[in-house]
Amino acid sequence: WRSDYGGQFTTPYEVDSEDTSAQALGKQVEDGPWQPKPPQPATLPQVTAIVDGVMRVDAPAFVSSEERRFLALFGSYAAGAVVLNHTVEIREERVDRLFVVGSGQSGPDVPIQAGTGNHAPLMYRHVSSPDVASDALRESLMSEMRQAEIDIARRLSGPNQLILADGNLTFLGDSSSVVGVIKTIQRMYLSPKDAVILEELAPGER
Repeated sequence: WRSDYGGQFTTPYEVDSEDTSAQALGKQVEDGPWQPKPPQPATLPQVTAIVDGVMRVDAPAFVSSEERRFLALFGSYAAGAVVLNHTVEIREERVDRLFVVGSGQSGPDVPIQAGTGNHAPLMYRHVSSPDVASDALRESLMSEMRQAEIDIARRLSGPNQLILADGNLTFLGDSSSVVGVIKTIQRMYLSPKDAVILEELAPGER
């Protein structure tokens, strides 16, 4: 692992520059002064679920078609949910393996023999990507994982249930019980003046 693995702050921008902060909202979503807010007594959800996923590039690849070559990659991801309801239970586990081919090329799924015994081969499902760069192919793999996470969150959502999904909710806009949780800061969404409040937050405040 890299030395910065698991860090919560990866933004390449200057943190104290007005020009590089991304304004997510033009106005406050709540009335009242911009200050730390203590938690208010509320009815707890009957079920709380945390949805997350993990992915990796298993191997880079090329696809040959006559005299042309196209970038590709073998990748895999897993997604699932931890459900908290007086007990802790793992649900909706999903593991998928993808063969992502760039330049819009189509083709069959790819079986890969694993081990030396009579084990069934690992099947990599073919996914066509219009992109040509290796980083863009990795983004296609990530999009597949994110869609799996959103599908799981949508199935678990419902009345009196709180679903915490990793990342923003770009792919989901029809479920009020799902909340997007961003763990890693990649862009500064507050101006320097507004960001000072983060240093004043006590445990439990928002």
